[in-house]
Amino acid sequence: MASGLAALIRRKGASAVRSGNMLAVADIPQSDAVHWERGLAVAQTALYSLELMGGSGDAQKIKFRTSAVAARMTLGMAWVRNLGSIRELVVASDSRLSGGKFWDSNPKIMLLPRSDAVLSFAGDTHDAYPLMLQVYNAILMHGPALDRSMDLAHLKGHLVRVINKARSSVTNLPRGERGPVIADATFMLSGYSWRQKRFRVWTLHYHKGAEEFTFRPTQPWRGQAGHTKEIAFVGDERVVKAAKIALVDRLRAKGKLTDGGLDMEPLEVLRDLLRSQDYPEIGGAPQVVKIYEHMNAHPFPVHWPDASGGLTVLGRPLMPYETFDSKAIDPDAL
Repeated sequence: MASGLAALIRRKGASAVRSGNMLAVADIPQSDAVHWERGLAVAQTALYSLELMGGSGDAQKIKFRTSAVAARMTLGMAWVRNLGSIRELVVASDSRLSGGKFWDSNPKIMLLPRSDAVLSFAGDTHDAYPLMLQVYNAILMHGPALDRSMDLAHLKGHLVRVINKARSSVTNLPRGERGPVIADATFMLSGYSWRQKRFRVWTLHYHKGAEEFTFRPTQPWRGQAGHTKEIAFVGDERVVKAAKIALVDRLRAKGKLTDGGLDMEPLEVLRDLLRSQDYPEIGGAPQVVKIYEHMNAHPFPVHWPDASGGLTVLGRPLMPYETFDSKAIDPDAL
């Protein structure tokens, strides 16, 4: 049984049984059904469908069936911002982790030991965080990766090999389960390639057929008459779909859908989705990192929830005595 579900069952004092690895049944107080549905729908480890099975008295028997695809409790984006002749790569994400609870001040964008790239993620932190730390250490301990003589495109291949090698040591699976162990994490490597003289974004994802992580590059937005648009998304499928629709609507309203580059429209979309509270898969303050053509990455503090709110950096509220060099972002003056 998924850990988020088990914890929720224990807190409610309900009973549960497991059939294979797909089914759990619990008796819960009827008045708590709505809360259970919300909690399970946003559990980080899995998505669940609910089916009322009847019952008597003040209890309902409810069946939970896990979906084949786990929740990726995130909305992350990376896009090339065009400011006349100047271009910069912007990486943004929400700050929510979940697993029977919401925790809204977590870093989802990792600054790397080399200054020309960042690594962000969506998915289960049980998979993502150990691998991100291995990636960080792998760069730190390998000279060419650290001093940037290994170009970003070659670094990407090195990191995929590091991730797959690290995952090869997973053993002692739960009873009845056989390999391969499917990884519920997706990474986005974003940075500047000095060989190609341009920004690059790759999505590192688990390929079930190959039974390992692989990568796919971000492609330019199709149907553009002038400036090309480049943007990548990672995260929960439902939220990513909503973000894409909102971005298209915003660009169309500005007359930029088929011509002109991106400015901060994707961050406006992230801001609006977070404020709407219609998507429990995301939450917390937006976190923003910019990467420049001079091959330096800088995180930016963000006022949240508006200009009168406190400052956050990479999802974390700053202490009153902390100072920051970068200009703070007003989410309503993008």
